[in-house]
Order: sequence, then C-alpha cells, then structure tokens
Amino acid sequence: MSAEPAAQVPVRTALLIAVLLLTGIGWGLTISLATVATSTGISPLTVALWSALSGAIILSIVMLLRRKRVLLDRQHLVFYAITGFVGTAFPHALSF
Repeated sequence: MSAEPAAQVPVRTALLIAVLLLTGIGWGLTISLATVATSTGISPLTVALWSALSGAIILSIVMLLRRKRVLLDRQHLVFYAITGFVGTAFPHALSF
C-alpha cells in the first residue's frame, strides 16, 4: 500500500508528465535551434559546447540537491563516454 495520500498521487503524476513533456520539447528543439544558431554565424563547436555544458550544469545542480555523488569507476566512465557520444556528440555532428 502506498504511503502517499490519494490527493497527492494525481498531482505528482501531473508534475512528472509536465516534466516529461518539457524535456521532450526541449530535446526535440535542439536540432532546430542548433541549425538556426549556426546559420547566424555561431560556430557548430560553440553550439555543441554550450549545449553539453548547460546539461552538465543542470545535472550537477540536481546531484547537489539530492546529495548524490557521481560514480567514477571504470564501468561508469565507459557508460558516460558511450552515452555522451550517442546522446550528444553524434547527434550534433549530424545536425551540422
């Protein structure tokens, strides 16, 4: 049985759906915004750098608020490298 009152469950579900939608919209706009940015003369490397840096800053703030540490063992570093390539470097290379 859940420890949360029944009234809080729909509110939490609505909040999670809103976060999911905003994340999807932001992710979906990334390629379009990068194309617009590079067409105005901004270097593709600069766009990729700021995109990755802003994500790293947001995730760092979340980790600090949750009082969690980044795991830096070999298994996790390999995972970080693969997801960084697949989720950031490769899509940015395709969009420019």
